[in-house]
Amino acid sequence: MMSTAQISQPKKYMEPDELFDISLEEMLNVGIVSASKNKQGVQDAPATAYVFTSEDLMVRGYTNLSELLEDVPEVEFQRNASPQFRNNITVRGISGNEKLLILMNGIRITPATGDGYALSTNLSLTGAQRVEVIIGPASALYGVDAFAGIVNIITNENQEEEFVSASTEYGSFNTFNHNLHARVQKDNLSISLTGNLYSSAEPNYAEEFPEEYKWYNENRSNLPYIVPESPYYNELYDINDFQVGAGESFHGGPLSLDFNMPSRSHFIQTEVNFKNFTLGIVNHQDEHSTSYGVDPRYTLYEEDGQVKTTNNIIYAKHQFTSFNQKWGIGSTITLSRYELDEGSHFVNASSRWQRGYFYSQAQSSKIEEQFNYNFSSKLSVIAGLSYELLNSLPQTGLSPTPFDPEQPAPLQNYYYIGAAGYYGIYDLNDVTFYDDLTVKQNFYYIQYHNIGTYAQMLYQPSKNLSVTAGIRYDYNSRFKAALNPRLGIVYSSSNKKHRAKLLYGESFLSPSPYKSFVQGGSFYAYDPNEDIRSADYFRVPNPDLNPEKLRSLEMSYQIYLLKNLSLTLSGYYNYLTDLIDLNGDSDFNELTYNIDAARLETSVNQGEAEVYGLTARLNSLMRLGPITIKGQASYSVNDGWISSQYDFFDEDQPILNYSQYQYKGFLDIIYNKFYTSIKINGRGPSLSPMVDKVSYEYFESPAYTIANASLGYQIIDSKSINFRVYSRIFNLTNTTYYHNYVGRDDGMPYVPQDPIRFHIGTELTWKF
Repeated sequence: MMSTAQISQPKKYMEPDELFDISLEEMLNVGIVSASKNKQGVQDAPATAYVFTSEDLMVRGYTNLSELLEDVPEVEFQRNASPQFRNNITVRGISGNEKLLILMNGIRITPATGDGYALSTNLSLTGAQRVEVIIGPASALYGVDAFAGIVNIITNENQEEEFVSASTEYGSFNTFNHNLHARVQKDNLSISLTGNLYSSAEPNYAEEFPEEYKWYNENRSNLPYIVPESPYYNELYDINDFQVGAGESFHGGPLSLDFNMPSRSHFIQTEVNFKNFTLGIVNHQDEHSTSYGVDPRYTLYEEDGQVKTTNNIIYAKHQFTSFNQKWGIGSTITLSRYELDEGSHFVNASSRWQRGYFYSQAQSSKIEEQFNYNFSSKLSVIAGLSYELLNSLPQTGLSPTPFDPEQPAPLQNYYYIGAAGYYGIYDLNDVTFYDDLTVKQNFYYIQYHNIGTYAQMLYQPSKNLSVTAGIRYDYNSRFKAALNPRLGIVYSSSNKKHRAKLLYGESFLSPSPYKSFVQGGSFYAYDPNEDIRSADYFRVPNPDLNPEKLRSLEMSYQIYLLKNLSLTLSGYYNYLTDLIDLNGDSDFNELTYNIDAARLETSVNQGEAEVYGLTARLNSLMRLGPITIKGQASYSVNDGWISSQYDFFDEDQPILNYSQYQYKGFLDIIYNKFYTSIKINGRGPSLSPMVDKVSYEYFESPAYTIANASLGYQIIDSKSINFRVYSRIFNLTNTTYYHNYVGRDDGMPYVPQDPIRFHIGTELTWKF
């Protein structure tokens, strides 16, 4: 746990177990590897970076990555805002989970194809010794998809320790959070295992927010349950009309009107190290309701109406370093698989008020060689080459029956929802099958490869100045070539009280299979004699998308106002082009079928944007006798524009899902075996992608300030046994606040957030 060892000599960077007994400068310069693939102090790294040590995670109560990222300046979270991905992250005005690359020990643990992923409790921090967060483009080193930033969760340091650690936590809304972390070692062999299991009934939002869920509360108590046909056609019907009208295509038992939105996740990592060889496995899974953020008029809250995604990663690494430490070679092989479970389904207006199933899967095989050479104490070079082969079945449209992964797709008679050929919604006693009304889905099995090569030079002409220059070239068989440079200049005064950084970088985001080949349709065919098939919406693929492109310029200045107080001022400018709009208008001529839809759409490169901002950050570290106080406060202002994605807007629009100001901070207090932390998170109004159909203005969630707290006590702290109890409190003041729905048409104008939540837990560690 918290060490009390004294530091005899300052180091270039500090190890996590030496914190809380060092100066503020040493604490802020903790080691980081993600910024340049070469360990250096975070203040000297050519990037805007934040490092969270294992002590930070414990004191502030972070148990998963989403909790941590919420407290990072210039990062904005929209929680419970996406039916498929639950949460949505925006980094410096760049919105989308897929635009943040997540690594564990340098290995990618999010979908290799760049598809969106759930960023929730599934990315556990159990066993993490350090978490590095890099804000800004990183494609010059990490290639495809390192667009808005990267996160590296590091678990494999301090391999000499042997222990077993277990914790269990119980909280509001029947929430359980169990963790296990163990490591054993024999000579040159070490084995580690990490596991996390999370489950929660989650709040009953219909009870917590009766006004926002008024439609559900009133209609459920006045049966029959009446629903609008869709967000585009608001005629009201008994929900049973749709189920009976689906005929034999209706799958499963009767729909439930009970309110259930449970969530579950697990995370497993095991790693074997033998001398310079490493073999590891990571498995993480998330399961949550597909009704998050959806307007209660257009969805049900069935317990099994869930989306479940699983990521499996196997990796092997070997590191060779020359006897004189001048050069080294690193080899990495990674196999990964992503799957959206075939049982995942919506139960809402888009699925024609029946169960609408969807499926996707992807695999990747990657090999990378990295070479580093130290020419002198002033000059070092890193170069690498990678090859990756990817296969994908992009996400299907909604179907009335589950996809069978064991059967060839063309043999499954996989129909669009509402287009399985049955007709009879107006006459429940005469449901008839018409072959002409069927609309089968197309399947797009794709295989492609990516070749990347990169080089980076670190030149330090003096102790006060360092220059990092790098470039990466990628060739992808789908979207051809991409070239991304970076440049970083870091200057520090002789007494280290002043530091300045000037950074330039470019990155690209390849069009994922989901964005390129996503398809969908919600059909209703009331007249079998008509040649035109009718649909609420119909979405067609666009395989000709170009990568999104980002060019970014950053400047920062840090000054130590006092020995225990520092101020950092930083500014950035982002210019984005070829932004992909998933809801772009489609042309009738592109359609395979003769379809009359309320909205025809496809993915298109039609956007560009400018985003710029300033952040002021204060850091402090004080000791008052046996009490250590660590604090940070930040304030960010942001602005910019994005090209309009709606026909009825004649001019560029403000940045969505990103407030014009944010303020965040924490205060950690450690006293002997007791610790506590208070975290503040506040932001101004934030515009949603949803547009009011009357005023043609974006919905805007109001400003808010919330506080989270954690506290713990180390009951036993001996050489062999550590035992602590702790508590975590979310939304400490029980503030009513809202986030943005990140979709369109069927969402809530403002998505209500969780009320106050209490968690209590214990952790026992036995050291061998």
